[in-house]
Amino acid sequence: MKWKSFSTEEIATLRSNPYTYKVTDRTIAFTVEFKEIFYSRLQEGITPSTIVSKLGYDPEILGYSRIWGISQHVRAEADSGEGFHEGRGKQVKKATASEISEMSNSRALIKMQNEINFLRQEMDFLKKIMQADRQNGRKK
Repeated sequence: MKWKSFSTEEIATLRSNPYTYKVTDRTIAFTVEFKEIFYSRLQEGITPSTIVSKLGYDPEILGYSRIWGISQHVRAEADSGEGFHEGRGKQVKKATASEISEMSNSRALIKMQNEINFLRQEMDFLKKIMQADRQNGRKK
């Protein structure tokens, strides 16, 4: 499927939204704040088109295929355990405890949930390594 290209006017409109990190004639990348809000509202059962509309984007400009892709990327980042990234792949620094205490409760909760998920994945990985080491030690 071919993505719809943005016109010069559409690019200007998209750039004016504070949740836009970067936009070209073919792509749009979002801020961490957008992704956190988007994911939170997905969890509440709100449709992706409604979410982008409430966050100031025209669903007609983005196109429904692109909106579906946005929801898939945001879900994948949330499930990765690494937290959300600014734009398309650049990871933002982890929030410190003092930064988290200054955030809104919902945003801080999302940050902490992402960190917990990451730590759980890390623990599972370490357990598997330790188990493999024990098994290799018994075989020698």
